[in-house]
Order: sequence, then structure tokens, then C-alpha cells
Amino acid sequence: DAEGIVLQLTDIRNTTKEYPGLNVESFTIKNTTTGSKNGQIWISEIQITYVGGEDIEPVVKHEVSFNSDGGSVVESQTINEGSKANRPVDPTKEGFDFLGWFIGENEFDFDTLITEAITLTAHWEEAEPGDEVEATTEYIFTSNSWGTSQDDWTSGKGGNQYQSGRGIQVTSGASGANGTTKITFYNVKSIEITYSTNASKGAGTIVTKVGNETVQTFTVSTSGGTTNRSAGVINVDSLDGAITITINCTTNSIYLYGIKIVHTES
Repeated sequence: DAEGIVLQLTDIRNTTKEYPGLNVESFTIKNTTTGSKNGQIWISEIQITYVGGEDIEPVVKHEVSFNSDGGSVVESQTINEGSKANRPVDPTKEGFDFLGWFIGENEFDFDTLITEAITLTAHWEEAEPGDEVEATTEYIFTSNSWGTSQDDWTSGKGGNQYQSGRGIQVTSGASGANGTTKITFYNVKSIEITYSTNASKGAGTIVTKVGNETVQTFTVSTSGGTTNRSAGVINVDSLDGAITITINCTTNSIYLYGIKIVHTES
């Protein structure tokens, strides 16, 4: 035993033996038996170790639950009493920023020792709109029916034909040809149209609208002839809307090559 006392047993099969006065927390009983039968010698040994004197208490566990309040699911945790809960990965919720885990109005401290079952609730704050970034969208027309490299225009009235490198041809017979973007632009800052005419003739106007508001009525000049050139940068006072271009040709031909739109997006 723990005090060095050796206890001898002669035979422990189907027997109960008491040891009066033995008052130790642990001891080992060792029994060795030898004998022979039919000319064969055998040795058997039994060793029993007993540990006593201590009461074994059951481990108490508590559940820590997480209510994400509409956010992504967070699994509950089973924690031994007196231990700490593990901080989970922050949940997500569209349109909101996560503020933390709370009990009532108090944010939970994950260094707290768990002594009972608790439920932690996520608190959220509506996300602020993202920073606006200035963007430039440019369309180059590739067909007389207002096709573009992005194919993002709706034709109200087509031009006469398309000429490679010059764009949509609008003659006086097709005057009033117009097209509108399929998407709405927000906070439009400027618009620049590129056009040309034939070598010595071509007259009329190019009208540009943002939504229902006309932002430019440009008078076409034959100066520059067949060279693609700018109709000038139209400074726009942060308007929202689809862009519409209308070409009113009074003499010969006007060619619409493209348009560049400066706007903002989140």
C-alpha cells in the first residue's frame, strides 16, 4: 500500500477479506500462487490496485447559445462549468454591420467564466452607404440600330446605315433618329459625344437628355469633315436617369461615333 505495508493472500477466489485498521487512500493487493498438476508446474499471479478516499464529482456543463438575430447561423457551445466560451466567427447580415454579442444591453466579455446556461444575442447597426467612386462608361456604336460594344441601348428610331470607324449615319431622311441607354446612370457629372459629317456638308443638331432633362442641344459643324471629333464636354449637375441621344439632320449626313459618360457608382 501507500505506506509500504505488504498484504499476503493465500487465495482470493470467491472470497471477501477485510483488513481491520487499514486506513489508507490507496493500496495494491498482490497474490501469487504456485502449484502442480499432472506433472505440470503452474504459477498464477493476480494484482489488484485500489484507489480510494476521494469522492469523484460529475463534470457540470452548460450550453452557450447564439442568437444571430437574422444573421448567419452560429452553432451553440457546451462549456464545462468554470471555463470560458470560445468567441465564434462574427456572423454576417446583408446591409448591416455586426456590433458584437450581448446579454441584454451589455456586451458579453468572452473572458467570463461560465456558471450557467446563457444565450448571447447579436447586435447590428445598419451599414452606411459605400464610398462613391467616379466611373467612366463609354459606348462605341456598331450598328445603325444603336448597337454598341456593350449592346446597352434601345433604338427609338434607327439611322440610315452603319459605317465602320464612323458609327451611325443619319441623313435628313432619317432625321429624329434616337436611342436610349437601357440602364439608369446616377449622379451624372459629364457627357461627351463624338461625331463627324461628310467632307463638306452635314448640318443639324444632336440633342442629349438625362432622364427627361435636356442637357445639350449641339449644333453640328462641318469643320473637320469626316474626322471623328468631340461635340464638347457637357457638364451635368449630378442628374440621375437614362441617357437619350436624338440626331436631327437637316443637310446631308451626320455620323454618331460614340458617347462617354462620367458618373458615380457605389
